[in-house]
Amino acid sequence: MDSKNTSRNLKATKGSQNISQPGKKGTKVHRNDRQQTFPNEQGTHRGAEKGTYMNVNYDAGSSQSQSNIETGHEDMDTSPIGEVQQFAMQKQLQRSVEASKQMLYGVFGNVITILEEYEKREMAKYQMQQQMPKSKIPIPEQSDKSFEDVRSIVETQLLLFETQTKVCPPEAISEVLEDLKRRTISWSAVRTEKGIKEVHATDFYVTKLYEILATGKTEHPPLERQEVSEETMREGFQAMLHGDHDREKLDREFKKDKDKKAIAPETRESEMFHDGAKRISQARGKQDLDKFLQDDVETFKNQDQRDDLK
Repeated sequence: MDSKNTSRNLKATKGSQNISQPGKKGTKVHRNDRQQTFPNEQGTHRGAEKGTYMNVNYDAGSSQSQSNIETGHEDMDTSPIGEVQQFAMQKQLQRSVEASKQMLYGVFGNVITILEEYEKREMAKYQMQQQMPKSKIPIPEQSDKSFEDVRSIVETQLLLFETQTKVCPPEAISEVLEDLKRRTISWSAVRTEKGIKEVHATDFYVTKLYEILATGKTEHPPLERQEVSEETMREGFQAMLHGDHDREKLDREFKKDKDKKAIAPETRESEMFHDGAKRISQARGKQDLDKFLQDDVETFKNQDQRDDLK
């Protein structure tokens, strides 16, 4: 292999992947034009390329590449053979990152679908007449679940999502973080757009989802205090236990298919980002997330304006 061509290929693999591109209607996809950061547990943002705040544990091709991921440093062998090896390791890493992105998207989609089920139950409870759109994400039949069962599943899925953000490689987080925050705020905005004026428990749970994305964590109720059926409790624990198995399965799939890319869930959306952010802030009941929300709304608007000019 020509070492110059290999060097060019190495440079090409280092760029961050575009997540999506804004559309007019339906599921909105957009571009990740800049390196994203993910907050540490103190709420301060750090560059995802450093990655030292997160204990990454996944197959990146070798123990040396694992060390490089954790510290943010690379010891490059500049010989032709070294460049070929580095290129191969980079492709292996990218497949693991794509698998991790898919896992994040999948657990995020689980939160959204069960939250929409909870929203439906809550609206029936309070005799609300609005017809709410649904995300285009499959969900198992929930008719046998009680209101408390569904609430418990929402809380379990939030816990699983936070856990997933903590075990994912920083590279995966950096490539989907802005997209997931956009989808969360947009999902919340639909409630205002459809005329739901008062803040309810559904909004409280959306706020917890956004808090995980903005600060890296949220508070979770003790499982033993939940008034749920034994079957639902068992399903919740099984979901937690199956997390590692699902990650390994996805990693094998993405390693087998070098061209396979993570696909974002088709969540419901609204372009009323300001209203979505305002609703999250109101449900929060305090202002600690307001700066995150303001920055995100400004970022989304600027992205859309840039894309409108193209």
